[in-house]
Amino acid sequence: ARPAKPSSCCGELGRAWDNKETLDEAQWLLYCCCGGCGLSRDGLRAYDFRCIACCISHTSYGEELSSKKYGVCSCVQRCSCCSLLGIYPRSHGHPVCMVCSHELCGSHLHDRNLAKSRPSQSWPEFDSNFDMWIPCYMGCCGVTGTPTCCGDCSSVNKCLTCFGTCKLGPPSLENWCYLLLNCYLVLLQCRCRPRIADNPICACCGWRYRKVS
Repeated sequence: ARPAKPSSCCGELGRAWDNKETLDEAQWLLYCCCGGCGLSRDGLRAYDFRCIACCISHTSYGEELSSKKYGVCSCVQRCSCCSLLGIYPRSHGHPVCMVCSHELCGSHLHDRNLAKSRPSQSWPEFDSNFDMWIPCYMGCCGVTGTPTCCGDCSSVNKCLTCFGTCKLGPPSLENWCYLLLNCYLVLLQCRCRPRIADNPICACCGWRYRKVS
């Protein structure tokens, strides 16, 4: 779950706005029909980025500075029957070295089962890959595979306090091109096709053609 009020070097941040709140509350520097850029009226917003482009959807957001979930840097890249894994530092219960699904440098099966029993310390999307066929895994990264192609294509990435996901799926006729960004004071919004509801139509330097109802 996303933190409601993550901390930063600038202090406590406000909750990221959704699409309606952004259209209603932003101090628009420039907005025309389907998109624009503006500023937050009431302080700093938490970093939150959402984007849909045809069949690709991407989401990223900031986590607490003190959060150690998913390690410092990590990724799970999945495409059809193959997955690329990486996490640093190596989590408790993960193998040191595996070749063709055989563990070397000592067995960690007991530690892995123990880690699964601690939900606060586990990452199911990452840990479940160790139940698949593993041609190679060393230290904190490796490759896994499945005997059948599942058609899934997705990625999960974390670097320091930035966490992001990207998925490939069927396009949406309603949101086939969409972008929403909250980043401290800066706000960006774009949607094709534009919606009339909550849309300022045209705005510049704080003035807006269509007032908030």
